[in-house]
Amino acid sequence: MNNIIKEIFMSDTCGVEKFKLPHSSEYIELDKKEDRLYEKLKAVLSPELFEIFNEFLNTVTDVHAIISEQYYTAGFKIGLRLAMETFNLSDIFDS
Repeated sequence: MNNIIKEIFMSDTCGVEKFKLPHSSEYIELDKKEDRLYEKLKAVLSPELFEIFNEFLNTVTDVHAIISEQYYTAGFKIGLRLAMETFNLSDIFDS
């Protein structure tokens, strides 16, 4: 990822730290379901299996974080290209 785009993505002023979590009923229900399922697994898995499960969750989270950064970068670049194209008026005006 380009440094400036990553810095914007990770910055205190406009990065993920300032994002608001969704407040939709769908999100709230999924969040609660996630907690319930996690607690159920914690109760039935042996400590060794639970450690493997947590490692798996951390790995999945890391993979999705990398993918999210790629989508953010692509969206940023597409938005900039769209903005640049709007300034080119040669297709509608004679120069």
